[in-house]
Amino acid sequence: MKLVKPSKVSGAIRAPCSKSQLQRAIAGAVLSGEKTRIVATDLCDDAISAIGVARGLGCEVVVKKDAIEIVVPQSRKISPVLDCGESGLSLRMFCAISGVFEKEIKLTGKNALLKRPIGMVEKPLKELGAKCSSNGGFAPVIVKGPMLGGSVVVDGS
Repeated sequence: MKLVKPSKVSGAIRAPCSKSQLQRAIAGAVLSGEKTRIVATDLCDDAISAIGVARGLGCEVVVKKDAIEIVVPQSRKISPVLDCGESGLSLRMFCAISGVFEKEIKLTGKNALLKRPIGMVEKPLKELGAKCSSNGGFAPVIVKGPMLGGSVVVDGS
């Protein structure tokens, strides 16, 4: 039998950030038009994919030990292909964000992401004025804006 005596525990730990919140922060930075600093450590694969997409959308991204700095230049050089890795959230978010730009952008991914349904983004983007097509409801998705704005219903399931 082990005996545990009363004692004090102290210290500090830093919890890793939520991968979905981090991806959303990166997407927000892409749209901000300004320099953004996101305090984050321990980047997961999905966050690394989102950073790659931000770079593909013409942003300058510097990853530091404890933060990510994203600068949106006045003149963007946008890549024609954006790789979302295996991140479904990045693919869905950046499809909509790609509709802001007048350039045709192909969003793709790897492995299981290519087997996940993405058709739910097509109809709303088209209703907002963007051109959008997928591979039978799966990635890759091709989006060309600009969206005109308006009101749409999006399947959030």
